[in-house]
Formats: sequence, C-alpha cells, structure tokens
Amino acid sequence: WNPISILAEENSFGDANIEILEDLGLPIERFYTTNKSKKRVMENLSVDIENMEITLLRDKMQTEELQIYQVSITDNGNYRFGAPAGKNDDIVVALALANEARRNTSSFKAFALPQM
Repeated sequence: WNPISILAEENSFGDANIEILEDLGLPIERFYTTNKSKKRVMENLSVDIENMEITLLRDKMQTEELQIYQVSITDNGNYRFGAPAGKNDDIVVALALANEARRNTSSFKAFALPQM
C-alpha cells in the first residue's frame, strides 16, 4: 500500500495509534470527533449511500450495523449517534471516516469502484 492520506480518529485510544503511524512516516490526517463533526460525517455518509456515491460491501456485519445505527436528540438539543446499548458501531464509524476521506481528497476519486 502507498497511502496518499490516512484519516485517523484521534479521540479515545486513537492518539497512541496515530503516533505509531506517524513514527512510521505515514501521511496521517487527524480527525477529532465532536458532536458537530460526527453529525457532519454521518449525514454525509447517509446522503452518499442514498445517492450511491459509494459502494457498500456485501457483508453481514456491515449491513447489521448500518441497519441498527441510531440518531437521537438529547434533552439539551444535541444529537447522539451510535448503536443501541450492547451493540457495536465500529464498522459504521470506520465507513463514515473512509467516506469523509474520499469526499475531501480528490485523489481517492481516481480509485473509486464502478457502480454495480
């Protein structure tokens, strides 16, 4: 692989991983998740799936996570994104970050898969 750019989430445990990747000389772009940034990337993912801008895997886990993913509004008016209690959303978040990288790096468009 010869990545042009790696969009890496720096929240939580991500920072230590990012430092290792940077030490290896990889081109890292840090993504810090806030309520506002998560809302943006999740809305972009939703729109891009609906408009068939991206091709989803034929993968049971990805499909299940996308189907159960939830958006709710908290009492103070903030959006809450995620899987129901006891479920995972790692694949959805990874897909949203990959889509964000695709949207913001023109080089990724050259490697887009043909629509099926």
